[in-house]
Amino acid sequence: MIRDRFGIATVLTIVTGMISFGQNARDLVKGNLIQFNDNGAWCWYQDERAIVDAAGGKIVLGSVASSGGAGGSLRNGIVESVIFDLRTGMSQRFPLWQAGCDDHNAPGLILRPDGKYLAMYAEHYDMYNSRYRIFDGAAWAPEQRFDWTKIPGGTDYTIAYSNLYYLSSESRMYAFARANHRCPNLLVSTDMGNTWSFGGQLTTNSTNSYNKGYYKYWGNGVDRIDFIFTEEHPRDNPTNIYHGYVKNGKSYASNGTLADDNILDTLNIPTFLQFTKIFAEGTVINGDTMRRCWNVDVQRYDDGVIAALISCRANNNQPGGTTGNPPPDLALNPDHRFIYCRYDGSTWWNTKTVR
Repeated sequence: MIRDRFGIATVLTIVTGMISFGQNARDLVKGNLIQFNDNGAWCWYQDERAIVDAAGGKIVLGSVASSGGAGGSLRNGIVESVIFDLRTGMSQRFPLWQAGCDDHNAPGLILRPDGKYLAMYAEHYDMYNSRYRIFDGAAWAPEQRFDWTKIPGGTDYTIAYSNLYYLSSESRMYAFARANHRCPNLLVSTDMGNTWSFGGQLTTNSTNSYNKGYYKYWGNGVDRIDFIFTEEHPRDNPTNIYHGYVKNGKSYASNGTLADDNILDTLNIPTFLQFTKIFAEGTVINGDTMRRCWNVDVQRYDDGVIAALISCRANNNQPGGTTGNPPPDLALNPDHRFIYCRYDGSTWWNTKTVR
């Protein structure tokens, strides 16, 4: 993603091949359609999925390939990075790791202050590693791992999603992942991601949902990381959307109210109730009732405005599947709405929906 002032995120990748007709897709763009990868997919909950190295003139993208796409079974489940040279228009594709074919396995990426790239990834329900590799300008170094079983008390849940952010004011890199207690946990690094240590747990939740909330993050690269999240999976129960941010090792609600005075521990972990509800389940917009909210993206701008995109099921409060862990989506309601939420420094507002 490349983020802009008005749309929060402009999708720069067109990655095809995950389904059978993907290889036969036509160029419907009035201009140059650039295919970065002929077989790849990603899910919403790892970031950044694409980064721009302006100084190096490169775009770096991450995805995971499928046997149903180009390359067939030999590429099935390969976690890949593509480095596209903006000057030459040429791409290089690099395999990072091969696991099962699952969009959750795609890597999160970050451009380090020294110009190197870092990719971190985990197999969906990985037991129990955050895996990472570093690109030095010529090649990706061998894979290293952070073993979550080594954290204090060990971990009682598998690993998924990787979200990487560097804060220059702290000279610290953060990696957020779903991990212990099925909650968002964080790793920290003081050597730009060469090595990692356990940081703490961002939030806690007593829900019986198989996932204790979904989180989208955004960092300004200097001193702040914003996040929006649900209480649990909207398939399991009705969900609202909340906002908070991290600064100086603490977490806060939107208005600056302190939620946790030390995110780098596992003491006094805040719940969603200590953050700001930015959109409520049951909100009526243009006569339609918004149900089972999910988060799409978030960004904070230099003037302090925070923008968030969310999605909801219009006029439908049914889980759309059978029970299980997790239950399969057998009959999704197609009437999903996208809603733009905006924080002006004192109040969260929302605008009309887009089908």
